[in-house]
Amino acid sequence: MENRLCHALGINTPIIHYPMHTMTNGKMVAAISEAGGLGILGINAGYNVTDATTGASSTDSEVIGNPDNYSILDTMTERNLMNEQINTAIENTFRPFGVEVASKEDSPEKDPTAKSIVELMRKRRLTIALFEGFGKPISKPWVDILHSNGIKILQFVVDFNSATLAINNGLDIVIVNQLALAKRIHKKYPDIIICVKGSDDFSKSKKQLNQVDGIYLNTPFAICKEAIIDDSIRNRLLSAQPTDLVTLSLPFGNFLTFKTPYIEKILTQNLSPNELFKELNRYQGLIDGMVKGNLNQGYCLFDLDSYLIKHSISAQEIINKIYPE
Repeated sequence: MENRLCHALGINTPIIHYPMHTMTNGKMVAAISEAGGLGILGINAGYNVTDATTGASSTDSEVIGNPDNYSILDTMTERNLMNEQINTAIENTFRPFGVEVASKEDSPEKDPTAKSIVELMRKRRLTIALFEGFGKPISKPWVDILHSNGIKILQFVVDFNSATLAINNGLDIVIVNQLALAKRIHKKYPDIIICVKGSDDFSKSKKQLNQVDGIYLNTPFAICKEAIIDDSIRNRLLSAQPTDLVTLSLPFGNFLTFKTPYIEKILTQNLSPNELFKELNRYQGLIDGMVKGNLNQGYCLFDLDSYLIKHSISAQEIINKIYPE
């Protein structure tokens, strides 16, 4: 029987790349899509690409983007840089790939940056968007503008109520962390396409594909050979033991980061998830840690079983291990 996710998105394997903030570019995303999955250009895509033709990714500032808007670059820079990466992706694959549209606003009219990305997608005839609402389910106005431009919408939701709101507003594909939540959503909305978080133990991911429409992967793609993660961070994770890592409980989930003096000092404060995210300098801290490799003032976001990964392999090899032809 044909897989519903593959049919809806025009991809060969039901595996979605979940992009990390400022850690994607056209070549990486094309490699994932060319391997049969769905690569997605994320927020600030291509920011540290050194050969950006317009120079849009060049800056002397230590602060990336607007701290009050989740470290997203200004409208012109974000749009131009995304356009560059779309060009690169198209040069490297004829297969579908997605673009992340990120907004904390309920109305597209209140967010010119996110709206400009939708307009760019329309002009470039791209038809798959991952919507990032920073904890909020996608609103009806966002669904309407995306659908009116022929764009299918995916969104990660944290709980059943969020899923219900997003689905009722017209969301096409729901992404969740836990299989139990996926089953609950499927019971109420049997026609909705659902993806669940894949395991970094690829044998477990294989089994998951028998129970849901698809899986999404974060850390395996974030450290794959084509990824733009800082090399020292990639190598440190590949050699890490569970005791080298510590859990961060953030508003959007639980993740591992390296156990460093900087992190341990912060964790002694017993902060709430929102307070912890603020103390870590929000997404700027993530950029400092994973893109710049500065763990004196930055952190990482790895899956809770990411210590199982001992080799950096290509996107093609990752997909082949989970979904062999």
